[in-house]
Amino acid sequence: MTKTTTYTKLRTHLKAYLDEINDTQEALVVERKQGSVVVMPLEEWESWLETFYLLKSPAMAKRLEEALNEPIDTAKIIDVSKLKNLKDFENVSSLI
Repeated sequence: MTKTTTYTKLRTHLKAYLDEINDTQEALVVERKQGSVVVMPLEEWESWLETFYLLKSPAMAKRLEEALNEPIDTAKIIDVSKLKNLKDFENVSSLI
């Protein structure tokens, strides 16, 4: 369950909250009159951004869905260092 606090408590105990977020790698919901916000570790935020970016492309989203449904023992290994952009991913069969 996501931990929550108020803006006033966050402001009073900012260092402690930030240390806890960093240590646990879990987000914190800060409730405010103007609307709640989320404070999360940078790595988690970057992971969300990467996921949104990958799912923006219908071809990429389809390939990811196929990969999730593929049994591990039949999965193909590719050298991701050869992927320079999304167009390369669409032609991934040439990298297997």
